Amino acid sequence: MTTRILLQQLLPEVVTLARTAALAVLRVYSTDFAVESKSDHSPLTAADRAAHSIIVAGLQHLAPEVPVLSEESELALHEFRNRCEWPRHWLVDPAKAREDEDRERFLREARLAPG
Repeated sequence: MTTRILLQQLLPEVVTLARTAALAVLRVYSTDFAVESKSDHSPLTAADRAAHSIIVAGLQHLAPEVPVLSEESELALHEFRNRCEWPRHWLVDPAKAREDEDRERFLREARLAPG
């Protein structure tokens, strides 16, 4: 099955996953939440973890044959030698904050990428 056909078939479910993750992010951001630092000193919150869990579990359920690489995945998955032979994979950034006119917008990115 080609990447285009797979994505067309899964798009409604992927949109639902993104919306579910968005609700989880908003629930966390409506509280007084803690911000931790990852090893690269970038921030990590419960919102990141919640969105990651929802999106990764959902994509693995929808297309178990397609690996998922998320910003919050184990570092070993990020290594080229572990992903160089994947014909395609999901590339996920679960809760990306963007500054927009004195307010923040949160994007959930899930892309079906070729090899």
